[in-house]
Amino acid sequence: MKKTLVLVGHTNYENSFYNKKLVESLAGLPNITTHIIKEDFKVEEEQKLLMEHDNIVLQFPFHWFDMPFLFKSWVDKVVLYGFAYGPDGDKLENKNFLISITTNSVASAYTHEGHNKATIDELLAPTKATIRFVRGNLKGIFAIHGAAPEGSPNKISDSDLAKKLAEYKTLVSSL
Repeated sequence: MKKTLVLVGHTNYENSFYNKKLVESLAGLPNITTHIIKEDFKVEEEQKLLMEHDNIVLQFPFHWFDMPFLFKSWVDKVVLYGFAYGPDGDKLENKNFLISITTNSVASAYTHEGHNKATIDELLAPTKATIRFVRGNLKGIFAIHGAAPEGSPNKISDSDLAKKLAEYKTLVSSL
């Protein structure tokens, strides 16, 4: 059975609500490792984790139309020449990737007519390009829109959140 690594790149995971809910939704699933990226990560340990898994989920809050600084720094320091690309850089080749994000806005904000004037797919172009560059297989993009604080008009309803968490569990377990 294939092993899945869920990399959580949240700058303030301890105080996260929605990213924690995503992680909690996967509890008890076999062959799934959840790894919360910390500022003091060790490159060799992170690379070892990547090599031990067939599927990699990149989970993060969509912050200023990209991954948070901590996750970007992780990519810059871990996804290296000679490891992920270049001569002998084949360690991520043919691995399956899923991008999982939470956004503060409603889904309609991520349309050409919406507030952001671009789709999630378009805005994630650099992350998708990185996956292609290391010869990985992008299996999709999962998003929870309305991951907003209590009282926000954008906040996802509890019932819609429950549906999205069940969808995430199914999606990750089917990789």
